[in-house]
Amino acid sequence: MIRRLILILFFTIGTLIASMAQNSIDRQVERYSSIGQSRFTSAVERDPRTRKVQKVVKVLELHQKGITALIESFKAEASNGDFTEKRDGNGCTMILTTKNSRQNRVYMLKCDSPYGYDKNSNYYAHAKVTIIIKYK
Repeated sequence: MIRRLILILFFTIGTLIASMAQNSIDRQVERYSSIGQSRFTSAVERDPRTRKVQKVVKVLELHQKGITALIESFKAEASNGDFTEKRDGNGCTMILTTKNSRQNRVYMLKCDSPYGYDKNSNYYAHAKVTIIIKYK
């Protein structure tokens, strides 16, 4: 009986940790979707027969304000899924993928700088966050 309770506890903790990545980044997207220098769109794909949601795509575009907070959220959640980061002369791209029994989530952050990327500076003038939620 004790072993079952411990197993259930570990399963619950594992599920909560996996969902924390989505909650942290999703909170940031919700927060910055209502500021004046942003543009937010959302699309839902449904099964035509059952009307159940199959996929949700959210896109947030920011100009200057909030970009650093999003970068920090992505880096903080890197350990909660498959994370990749690529930097080039124009900016950076971060991708975080999380999976659980009910859904797969892909978070992508693309940051652009009009001045090119400098290792000593994290200034980006434009960022685009794309969240894709695919339900199983």
